[in-house]
Amino acid sequence: MLVSHNMAAVNALCSRCIILNLGGVEFDGPTDQATARYYAESLNMSSGSDLSGRRREGSGKARFSSIQIQAVDAAGQRLAVASPGCDLQLQVELECRADFAHANLAVIIYDASGYRVVDTNTAQKGEFMSLQAGQIARASFLLRDVLLRPGKYFIGLWLGREGVETIDDIEHATTLDFAEGTETNLHPVIFPGTYLCRFEQYISILQ
Repeated sequence: MLVSHNMAAVNALCSRCIILNLGGVEFDGPTDQATARYYAESLNMSSGSDLSGRRREGSGKARFSSIQIQAVDAAGQRLAVASPGCDLQLQVELECRADFAHANLAVIIYDASGYRVVDTNTAQKGEFMSLQAGQIARASFLLRDVLLRPGKYFIGLWLGREGVETIDDIEHATTLDFAEGTETNLHPVIFPGTYLCRFEQYISILQ
């Protein structure tokens, strides 16, 4: 028996799930249905950017307060919906409650099963965040050419020092839906993987 909030582990190891709520059985059935129900009800995620009510872990020296996500095209023009191949502008704000130094800020994208599929963080660029109590900071990321399969994704936020301290960790801060686009609508069969790479193809008749 596995007891966990880690949806990636649950999906990898279990074919049947039971969701408990207030000591009672709320759901008993297939893992994929349990995952969808868990995200819809247990996380209680609502639309909007306010993160004050999100479930989180960490020392609390700083707290993520808001997140904004905007899909744009290669020229930076806003798009109505995200679709494979678009760019994503992500902006997060955080409030510092106690001094900290040299922290890494990460934005993670999980698929609907809880698998971590995209990870971007300031340390990858050799940059770290240091704040003093009372300061408010804003971090902006631009993810280029995001080729995710159409579907629902979850955005996670993490701030801390790897192996030393977690300052604020919101595993699921908000949701992001990818719609069909020019990268996926030329064939009725949706590709099975999570990520659609760029590729070129050539066919030659040899005989």
